[in-house]
Amino acid sequence: PASPAISVSETTSRTATVNVQIPPTQDWKCSNITVYFQTEDRGKWMKEEELDPWEREIQIDDLIPCSAYNYRVRLSNYHETVFSNVSTVNTKAEGLSAVENALAISDASQTGRLNVSWTPPDTSDTACSVSHYNVQYSQIKYKTCSDDEENVSEYSLDVTDIEVALDDLKDYSDYNVSITAMVSKIGQSDFISGETITITGSTMPNNPIEAPSDILLTGVTHSSLTFTWKPPHDCRSQNGIITSYSYILQTVDGEEVQTGTTEKTYVALGDLEPNGKYYFMVCAVNSAGKGPYSEPVWEETRFRSKSCLFSNKQSGSVTGIFPFKEQ
Repeated sequence: PASPAISVSETTSRTATVNVQIPPTQDWKCSNITVYFQTEDRGKWMKEEELDPWEREIQIDDLIPCSAYNYRVRLSNYHETVFSNVSTVNTKAEGLSAVENALAISDASQTGRLNVSWTPPDTSDTACSVSHYNVQYSQIKYKTCSDDEENVSEYSLDVTDIEVALDDLKDYSDYNVSITAMVSKIGQSDFISGETITITGSTMPNNPIEAPSDILLTGVTHSSLTFTWKPPHDCRSQNGIITSYSYILQTVDGEEVQTGTTEKTYVALGDLEPNGKYYFMVCAVNSAGKGPYSEPVWEETRFRSKSCLFSNKQSGSVTGIFPFKEQ
């Protein structure tokens, strides 16, 4: 028989369409037409299937992405066997499955950082390899705030390793981290995205960056001062759960009179000097440590009053009881 011809008309990641050009019937008089293929490693030719004499196209399925196959057609009759030319099928790239064992763990040694790691995707049914990984991350919310953040920025970076440290994040916040394995298109400069997996991670607390607010004097005697306050105005500035407050009471000369810690938002300070002038300051405390102290609030204790009896020297009678301020 005369030699046939073969060509590839269409290819996807897992299929190919092969066209067979058979010589005129009178020229071949064959008993069968057989398609053979050879894998990329150029091993043994394997039988694909037999064609009917009128078939001119064969659909090949179950190929492996990012692979090369050689195809040829054999014509045979009782006298001779001939082969067509060899045509190569290069299957296209295909997106990979999701990465596995993805974790986003806060870094105990550095605030504002998440250490993200994963294992490569399963490539048991593909010859495509990972070109790089695309990592996208964005803040969900501050854990000390009740509402999700609005108009948050989304960041993206490409890495070739299976781990990355995300720095300069907001303290004590929840983050979404998405990881996608990228495959390079064969012979092209762009890439195919695989399946994306999204995980959540939380950054560590940090010291508060704002002082308590609305400090008020709510009680005063000649020997005590009572102060109240509110947590820092901005929930984002707390950087962790406020567990207590640290306060300082000092004289106008800067001498510390009383210091302490309270879990309340008020404190009563006693054993003070009458008519004493004092400065009061307070700061918020979380698991990471203290925040800044508030601006000093100046207050003064009252005078202490004493009662004196005034008598009439002529009659010897008491004429009145008058308070006076002790100096």
